[in-house]
Amino acid sequence: MNVWNIREYDTNKLITTCWKTSNCYLIDRNDSKSLQKPVIIIDKDKDNNHITDLIALPGYHPVKCPFFVKRGMKAISLVDVKNNAEYILYKELNTKLGYNKISLIDKGLGKFELLFVVAEDKEKNIIKRYSYPSLF
Repeated sequence: MNVWNIREYDTNKLITTCWKTSNCYLIDRNDSKSLQKPVIIIDKDKDNNHITDLIALPGYHPVKCPFFVKRGMKAISLVDVKNNAEYILYKELNTKLGYNKISLIDKGLGKFELLFVVAEDKEKNIIKRYSYPSLF
């Protein structure tokens, strides 16, 4: 399995994605069993692979705000590392190669924006921006 993204979600605890799967994997480096069999946060859409981004929300905290944004081939999802769950924010097809990226912009006081590209066809892309209030 080739790791594509890796982030620390708590002290010595990692969240990773692999290019060929749609799932997220949680590894606790303090637990040797976790290295052999990580916790899997399952993405129900197996075709939402080619994860290009895994970004913590502004104000990320492993207990109070345990969320990452994940950009896959078919959707942008919210990954909850505390409850080992994933929620689809948007179903937006990526390019066939899966290389489009997202940008998360911290607007302060818990507000943020998601900025990303959606491929319309071979020659046309659309840039989308979604704003979230601090009560998200």
